[in-house]
Amino acid sequence: MTLIYQRQVNGPATHALIIGVGAYPDAKMDKFVPGTTPELLKDVRDLPSAAAGAAAFCDWLIGEAALEQPLASIEMLSNGPAPAHSHYDWLGRVPPVQVNDNAPNDPRGNPAVGVPNTANVTAAGTQWLARLNAVAGNVGIVFICGHGVAVTSQPFVLLADLNQNPINPWGAFINMYDLGVGLKQAPNVSAAYLFVDACGEMVTDLYVQNPGVGAKFIRSNPFVGGTEKVTLMAAAASSYFTYEDSPATGGRFTQTLLSALRGKSARNPSGTAQWGAYPIAIHEDLKSIYSLEQRWQRQPFEPVSPMLPTTTAAIVTYPEPPHVTVNVVLDPTQALGIGTVSIRDPQGATLHTCPGTGADSWLQPMRASIYPHFVSASFTNGSGYRDVEQVFCPNRSLYHHLVNVR
Repeated sequence: MTLIYQRQVNGPATHALIIGVGAYPDAKMDKFVPGTTPELLKDVRDLPSAAAGAAAFCDWLIGEAALEQPLASIEMLSNGPAPAHSHYDWLGRVPPVQVNDNAPNDPRGNPAVGVPNTANVTAAGTQWLARLNAVAGNVGIVFICGHGVAVTSQPFVLLADLNQNPINPWGAFINMYDLGVGLKQAPNVSAAYLFVDACGEMVTDLYVQNPGVGAKFIRSNPFVGGTEKVTLMAAAASSYFTYEDSPATGGRFTQTLLSALRGKSARNPSGTAQWGAYPIAIHEDLKSIYSLEQRWQRQPFEPVSPMLPTTTAAIVTYPEPPHVTVNVVLDPTQALGIGTVSIRDPQGATLHTCPGTGADSWLQPMRASIYPHFVSASFTNGSGYRDVEQVFCPNRSLYHHLVNVR
């Protein structure tokens, strides 16, 4: 059963489809047939992080996300090299966000979820789309991770039955761009957010063999106009790779995206106490958030957003000002380890003081605010640096806030 979460919502709601493709059992050496099996499919590596990423995104959706329209359902498919990767149990573990008095439930009798093969993705997608189209104003969310390729710059994600059909070994995929086109043309959908944690490797073999439509569950017509209400963000641009972190944490794109959604990409366009995460802001911030993790800097990160909406709706809102990140850098950088550097509120009270770890920059989470704050740097006489007090506004994350103390 793929429906893992449902809640009665009166009026517009959010419906999610979550897919983690972490195992490709038919694309292994023991299934390789020389002269028949494509060389690229003779030993496709499993991705335990795909199941972990799908679970992490579900945890956030259920337990944290203050969505513009309340969460009403989640369809989930997941697999991996271990049996646990085909299970997801949120009930009793992730306290759900409260919406009036309607408590959600898990309609399954056990924590098992379906295998993300072509048939199951098509069936789950069809059920998800039916709920999405049922009420005007509904919002759709799709999160998918697994091995991916790019076909004419369109992100494809390869599904678990890859290479199962010897006549069409590349036929197990979902075209996320085509899904986005169809959602633009769906009249009852007010917004849709599609997130793809997969590589954008160019595979000529797939393109030349014309493998068909894959898992398709929405009508789309490239010659018919739609409404620019769809966000499609992918971890890797065409010809680029994306990378895992640890098998238990999900991919780097997934972690970066969740950091953005949890507040690092918060914006306050109204100047009031209303904070939200908007698609264009996340698109702007992804590389900056990624750069904060020093252990990831050896590999490139080239996310891409083939679709961004022209609407101004937030993906999530925050009941309280979220934590944004301020990365303070002194010029010259060595001055950071010599002086006293602090952040003060509008009344002058010290909020945070740099711990003086000898790093080149000071990375400090703090509450977002629409009011001016101060960063101050003071030095002892003879240090060669001047004392500085600088005004800044933490109304968004500041990934490289430079303070000149020369």
